[in-house]
Amino acid sequence: VGAPEDLVSLVVFLIASVVVGVLFSSTVEAKSRAERRELEARLLNRLATRLLSGEPTDKVLAGFAEGICEVFELDRCDIATTFTSPASFNRTQVEAKPEVIGLVAQRRDIGEIKIWGGHNRRLSGDEHAVIRSLATQLALALEGMRLSVEVRRAELEAQASQLKAALFSGVTHDVKTPLAAIMAAVTSLIDGRGFTAGQRGEHLETIKQEAERLHRVVNN
Repeated sequence: VGAPEDLVSLVVFLIASVVVGVLFSSTVEAKSRAERRELEARLLNRLATRLLSGEPTDKVLAGFAEGICEVFELDRCDIATTFTSPASFNRTQVEAKPEVIGLVAQRRDIGEIKIWGGHNRRLSGDEHAVIRSLATQLALALEGMRLSVEVRRAELEAQASQLKAALFSGVTHDVKTPLAAIMAAVTSLIDGRGFTAGQRGEHLETIKQEAERLHRVVNN
């Protein structure tokens, strides 16, 4: 700085450099957030697709835990629910106390997610909020899957009840028919008079045939 105008130029250059630095930092941060949002969207889409495809739930949850570790550079992630097997993914062995995030769907606690942050970085408040949002989406997806399973089970039970009713109705009819024939033949033999030997033989043959038929029905 040899002259007053040099001092002015220096101040202007400093102000410009600070503004450019702030803008560049904001741009890089926005890009990082956008990339992370894209990874989160892909993670949720993959979760929903695998759940709907009928893939085993424990494998789906293990893949979701791995995705969370990759997106947020975590050391480990465990997922446990009340109606699925525990799932876990870890990149390194950790002994620190984990952070626990509850899985809540429709005001019902269905499990929890445990995360262990990386050794070289700490999760920001925004990242914590995103992980909680992912936990909420996971809880809703699992609850929807559970409800679908229950609906399917109820449908199968209703179909089974209908089949039982149809079976019992058919069996009842098949049992009543030979019983009615046997009762008619026996009643005729007891109350009837003047039957010839041939007529008595016909009634007895009817009783025998219908008894054999009833025996077959019971065996079936």
